[in-house]
This record gives sequence, C-alpha cells and structure tokens, in this order.
Amino acid sequence: MTYIGALMIYYGDEVGLTGGKDPDCRKMMIWDEEKQDRRLLATMKSLISLRQRYQLLRRGPFARCWLMSGLFGFLREHANQHARVLVLLNNGTEDQRIALENIPTLQSGVWTSVFHTAPTRSSVASHIGGRFNLPKTSGMVLLQGELL
Repeated sequence: MTYIGALMIYYGDEVGLTGGKDPDCRKMMIWDEEKQDRRLLATMKSLISLRQRYQLLRRGPFARCWLMSGLFGFLREHANQHARVLVLLNNGTEDQRIALENIPTLQSGVWTSVFHTAPTRSSVASHIGGRFNLPKTSGMVLLQGELL
C-alpha cells in the first residue's frame, strides 16, 4: 500500500485467504467472519486509508535507502511539497535497532510515526533523537514535513 505502482489486492488477501499449487491457487472466499483474520483486515484498511490520505504514497518518487539483514527501507518524497515518507520493514527474525542518522539519504528533522504493525503500541519505542526499535516481522511508516 506504500510501494510504487497501482494497488493490487486479490480477493481474500485482506482476510488471510491462502492458496496452494495449481489448481488450488485460489480457494473459495472465507465468508464466515469468525474464520477470517480480522487483525489482517484492520491492517489492510489502515494502510488503504493512509494511501488515500497522503498523495505522496500514490504518486511520489521512490528511492531505496536501507537494506540489511532482513531490514528494508524506502523513501518517497516530493520536492514541491517539502515532505517525505519513510517506510521501514523488518522481515527478519530479530528486532532491529534503527538510527535514522545512519541512513545517508535522510535529512535531519522531525519524523512522525503514522503507522506500524507492531503487536502493541508499546512495542515501538519512542523515536526521539531518531533511534528506536523495530520489532521482528513488523513495519512502520514515518512522515516528515507537510503532506497533502
């Protein structure tokens, strides 16, 4: 939802529908809400809302800015808006300590967290001074500047 290009969600992805090898590529939709992954659905809705709210997530240029041991980050920015969006994804098996000043493409300034997938709010430490923990298998979206 934060990556470049047209948004693509296959039916059932939003509730955790799985598939297998052909011909079981796509199973029947899970209509019973008790069997749906409601947490995943809430996450998808939050990300869609974020994408709708900030034009930069739909049309901004893309630059990879961090890639190491299960950690991937990219920057979306627009010079005319004086704004940036930083997306950080930790696909690793351990928490990662993030220091924003160590990312060469970032400028100093205040970054505000607008989304994260950590299990609880307390799982993502304050990023005062540009340092915080990003839990394993989680992600977050940070904003800097004034966004449309």
